[in-house]
Amino acid sequence: MKNLKNIGFFADLPDKEIESLGKIAKLFRYPKDSFVVKKGDKTSSLYLITKGVLKVRRVKDNGKEIIFSILKQNDIFGEMAFLDNSPRSADVLTLAPTELVVIAKNDFERCMAENKMFMLKIIKTLVKRLSDADTMIESLALETVYARLVHLLLEHAEKEPETGKMVIKAGMTQTELASFIGASREMVSKIIKELTEGGFLVKKGKEIVINKKLPTSW
Repeated sequence: MKNLKNIGFFADLPDKEIESLGKIAKLFRYPKDSFVVKKGDKTSSLYLITKGVLKVRRVKDNGKEIIFSILKQNDIFGEMAFLDNSPRSADVLTLAPTELVVIAKNDFERCMAENKMFMLKIIKTLVKRLSDADTMIESLALETVYARLVHLLLEHAEKEPETGKMVIKAGMTQTELASFIGASREMVSKIIKELTEGGFLVKKGKEIVINKKLPTSW
């Protein structure tokens, strides 16, 4: 596989290691709404996102979906099962057409043994994962539904070069937004409707454009 140097996660690795990884990494493409990993799978590959958006979720016995995180370009996943050999703890599905670099466990273990910088990157990823979990727990405990929703929208917004506007391209439904922030779909729908009527948000197909600065409270 070529051009790993252009992928953020690998960018500052030595050229020799990049060349070595290029020989073992494989590129896979998935259409929207595809399962990449299913809960209980015993796969042990590491995945790095080069394009697209994915959600990490579990479905309760009553059918309710709980979303743990939204992943995008340059994020990695699969590292927990990869390191402790446990079955996959959640489903990972695509929310948009997605490209993934996949590295098998044996190859990855060799890379970590031979390159301390590569190992350090994985450790930093695990630390960030724990920090994000702490932030989510704090948000659920202390912030209002509105504050959690605004935080989610801003976190996943990307600046549109042509207009300078911030655009959320993840393509999440209102049900998915509600699941991620621990709220009801009805509440999320009401907030988005009122922000849209107030000119703060503009819906363009499955994209949401932040038309002007969102209010600090609602």
